[in-house]
Amino acid sequence: MTSFLVGQDRVERALGRALSSKRLAHGLLFAGPPGSGRERAARGLASALLCERAVLPWGCQECRNCRRAMSGNHPDVHVLMPELEAVRRGIAQPDGKRKPSADILVDAVRELVGRMHMAPFEGGARVAIVVDAHRMNVNAQNALLKTLEEPSARTFLVLIVPH
Repeated sequence: MTSFLVGQDRVERALGRALSSKRLAHGLLFAGPPGSGRERAARGLASALLCERAVLPWGCQECRNCRRAMSGNHPDVHVLMPELEAVRRGIAQPDGKRKPSADILVDAVRELVGRMHMAPFEGGARVAIVVDAHRMNVNAQNALLKTLEEPSARTFLVLIVPH
């Protein structure tokens, strides 16, 4: 099994147990320093939830669902990050009219929440990964709160923050 979290064997085992017993919390917080594998682990968790072979805790990494979840191309995996980070990664183009925001704004969270309330397209679950969740402004935090408190069935949210 490939390790997704650097030096966190105990956490990996706990996630595997939660997945295998179908008792995974709908909201998870992945905190750690840069390079610890937080985002990769969140994508791996999404892979496990969508894996055609049901390999735990990170999916088989070979089936179509796993490959698409890891690459960011699965329709049931939604990644939200500050606009500035998306531009830095080449995922988004800057709007020439204004500077990209370093924060996660309420409109982006509302769009994500709307998608999370839909039924899964292909997999048995919907997964939202919020990169740099600590960058949500107060309005964005409030917009996400109800979804965290009352998620739709088979909806999982992974918030990624530094510690």
